[in-house]
Amino acid sequence: MPAPKKHGKDWIALNAADLKSALDPITATVVRAPSLDQVCGRTVKMYDGELRADLKLSFVKKDKISVEGYEGPTITCRMGFLPVSGYRQGKRALDYLKNRSRIMVTFAPLGQTGVYAPIHATVGTEIGTITVRARRFETTN
Repeated sequence: MPAPKKHGKDWIALNAADLKSALDPITATVVRAPSLDQVCGRTVKMYDGELRADLKLSFVKKDKISVEGYEGPTITCRMGFLPVSGYRQGKRALDYLKNRSRIMVTFAPLGQTGVYAPIHATVGTEIGTITVRARRFETTN
């Protein structure tokens, strides 16, 4: 809802199969894994209500971080962006994200839950790099 807008011939249409196992953008960045070493090396299907994309995580490095509420190990993955459907072919910003952008996401464990969440991320865009970092990172009861 509402009904989809009409799109031109350059539109890559979304179909029901594209939505199978797809997650919203926030949930797509939270990873369940048996260990920190197994966070990267996977592809996450993301759907934002219009665009369906694959986010391919590949290992970059392990490190440590200290922020309010957490001090400990992290893992950084490069995130490849591949639009699947629900977008206009040839859109410059998406082409940049797919072919030229450097997207890096650093994950930290949420206690002993087996869930890993972003604690730092950078996204290269045509006009500069966006950086997001946690000032506080902790589990709550």
